[in-house]
Amino acid sequence: MSSSNLHEFVLQTLSESFDDTTRAWSTAEKLKFIFKNYRVKNTTHCGLRLTYIGDRLMSKHFSSYSYETEKRISNSALLGLDKNMIWPYYIGKQHVTFYSTDDAAWFQLNGHDINTFTDFI
Repeated sequence: MSSSNLHEFVLQTLSESFDDTTRAWSTAEKLKFIFKNYRVKNTTHCGLRLTYIGDRLMSKHFSSYSYETEKRISNSALLGLDKNMIWPYYIGKQHVTFYSTDDAAWFQLNGHDINTFTDFI
């Protein structure tokens, strides 16, 4: 599934969470509400890092794998995640959540260190 298709699939799945009766939400506004680093690049949706609310909405509809983080995430790790992740993910102050079993397994194999994890994705 391409990134654009994934964004559309997530938006379609979470569409009931947006009350269009009190406010008209554009597609871009909804995606920015769900994804912290959402942007459009050459007509392609980019950015899969979830906002806090996006993570809460996703966890109601999809399997998630949450882990405590032991180290502070580096800027290069954030860029690596943004560039290489295929499925949505959430980074909190003390935990990380993945919505892919493969991502969760690789994270565990790398000692729950997000900075090391990004070297292998």
